[in-house]
Amino acid sequence: MSRKIENRPAAWVRFDGISEIKQIKANAKMNKKSTSAIKSYPVTASHRSKDDTNIHKLIESWIRAIRTENLDGILANHSSDILMFDLPGPVQSKGIDAYKRSWLPFLDWIRNGGGFDLSEVTVTAGDDVAFATALIHCRGTDANGKGVVTEGRLTIGLRKIDGQWIVMHEHHSEPSGTT
Repeated sequence: MSRKIENRPAAWVRFDGISEIKQIKANAKMNKKSTSAIKSYPVTASHRSKDDTNIHKLIESWIRAIRTENLDGILANHSSDILMFDLPGPVQSKGIDAYKRSWLPFLDWIRNGGGFDLSEVTVTAGDDVAFATALIHCRGTDANGKGVVTEGRLTIGLRKIDGQWIVMHEHHSEPSGTT
């Protein structure tokens, strides 16, 4: 079943796909830029392994790069062969050039007052393979100036190559709205 998307900027559509969005009043709190790259961790730093900590730092750096529209920073620590699944399309992006192009509309949206946060970041790391999951929180305004908020999910797959964690796969998704 498809749903009609109305009055949504192209960058917003790229990021939040076809799910319905909540229309909310724009308020000062919603429009503030967050000072923390990640809203919360499920465990304290003292309970994390060195690999977990390094992956959390990688994710924090990625979030800061998104917020500051730093495309080189967004691409840092990503494989040249990255595979990304995104909504609404393309369904998959293969390679760093396609990954880079996918960020351009979203960075325009950030530049126009959009916000991007993560919460509930968890990392599971083995010796040379890891994955991280998080909830994505975006906020901004639509073409009519109405406040919009959407939430999604993020899964990142990483490999440790020559001692460095490299993002091999990103999957951005959101609930389908079905029960």
